[in-house]
Order: sequence, then structure tokens, then C-alpha cells
Amino acid sequence: MSNSYFNKPTDIEPHTRALHTSINLLSQATDQAFDKIDIEAGNLPDQTGNDGKFLSTDGTTPSWENLVQVQELTGNGSTTIDWNLGIKCHFTLGAQDETFTFTAPSSPCNLLLKIKQDSVGGRDCVFPSTVKWLGGEPSWTAGQADKTIIVAMYFDGIYYWGQATPWEV
Repeated sequence: MSNSYFNKPTDIEPHTRALHTSINLLSQATDQAFDKIDIEAGNLPDQTGNDGKFLSTDGTTPSWENLVQVQELTGNGSTTIDWNLGIKCHFTLGAQDETFTFTAPSSPCNLLLKIKQDSVGGRDCVFPSTVKWLGGEPSWTAGQADKTIIVAMYFDGIYYWGQATPWEV
């Protein structure tokens, strides 16, 4: 599959022409990579979503059932995030501090947790002991009203190796 995402350059600077060429080569390589995955796996979802199911490891049971599903949760003081329902979670803190419990995904994967403070801010978060912080655990109470922090984690089958951005300013 070959796509040209931009019109051919005519009278542009040489560095812009090189960028144009790089973008087209990257888009062609991406198209070819997805074509290869589609041929080998035979079960990538179509535009309609295919219930969010992607690749299967044994040909019958999808191991990434909700790869693109984003969970939308609001805190109530004690929240369980089931990572089998989606590997991304947008979480808004409620009117109190929050204690998280995680339901582990079925296999190792990358996870993303977006935490937003409520209209008051300064809410604290307590994570399961299986979360190991790289570079130290963030100061959860430093988040001001309606501000966001992003937590990226790698689940290795036992531990969640996490690292967070600074709070939005």
C-alpha cells in the first residue's frame, strides 16, 4: 500500500523537501507494517472496531481485548481499576482522598493513567504495593484544583513499574 499524504514539493527549501520525503517514507513503512501484521494475524479490527479486539496469541482467545478502550472513572474513596477493561484510564478524583486497587491485565503491557484533581485539589492517592515507582512516588497532594498528572506504567506480570509527569501548571 503506498500513500502520498502531501502533494509533491515544487519550489520549497531543501530541508523541507527532505522532511516531506521522510514523512512519506515513514507513512509507507507504517502502512506496510500494518499490512504485514494483518496478513500474519488475520484478525485486526476493521473501521467499525471489532469490539476493540486486536491480536490473539493462540488464534482463538484475544489477549488484548480492549486495547483501545479508555476507562472513564470518578473516585469514591476506594476505586478498583480493572486493566482488562482497557489499558488507558482517565480518572477524576472525587471529594476525598483515593485508595486504588488494580485488577491485573492478562499479560505484560504498558498502561496509562491520567489523574485529574477535583475542583478543590490537594487530594491524596494511595497505590497498591505492587506499584514500584521509578525515581520516587509523586507528591499527589501537590495537585491543584482541576489539574492533571499522567502516570505511565509497565506491568511485567507481577509489578507495575510506574513513572509520572509533574502536575499540570
